Amino acid sequence: MVAVARFRIALIAFAVVIASPAPAAEPADLKDLPAGVAKLCGTPTEWVTVAAGDEIRIQPPPDADYNKVDCILGELKARQVTKLGFVGNEADPNRVLRPAWSYIAGGRIDVLTTLAQEVRKAGWVVDKLARSDDGTGFLLFHSPEGMTYAQADPFATRLWEHRLGDITFGKAPTVNGGAYEGD
Repeated sequence: MVAVARFRIALIAFAVVIASPAPAAEPADLKDLPAGVAKLCGTPTEWVTVAAGDEIRIQPPPDADYNKVDCILGELKARQVTKLGFVGNEADPNRVLRPAWSYIAGGRIDVLTTLAQEVRKAGWVVDKLARSDDGTGFLLFHSPEGMTYAQADPFATRLWEHRLGDITFGKAPTVNGGAYEGD
């Protein structure tokens, strides 16, 4: 009976060791990750890159073999990579935005006026510029009907990378009044 109990304890301890996660990958360990994953998964090294610190970015082409992308994700999971970003492939670039992308920006009126000009130059639609007495306000704008991801993305990227001035912005409610774009 004692031998059976010891065997069970040993078996449980072995299972715990096997099931215990490996320590998360450290930034220094990530330097060779793209080449290692590429070799294991049969992909080009450019599909996986190490960004700032310990962030890993995956950018397979739109027509990438699903099994190869799945292999990359499996390897990253096995190495306990926790900061992961997909670059590109979010959508078919020729697909029309439905619903249109809607944003609201807040800031100084002079900055919002310049932003409104940039919105129009990019082919987007300015809905409203609301001004307050303290020199600040809000700007509502959206992508026009029929605009594709490829057409909308350059301006949206400039906006999200904060290259259009000192503004605070976010997604605005869509015309249907319910969900936010992208939800």
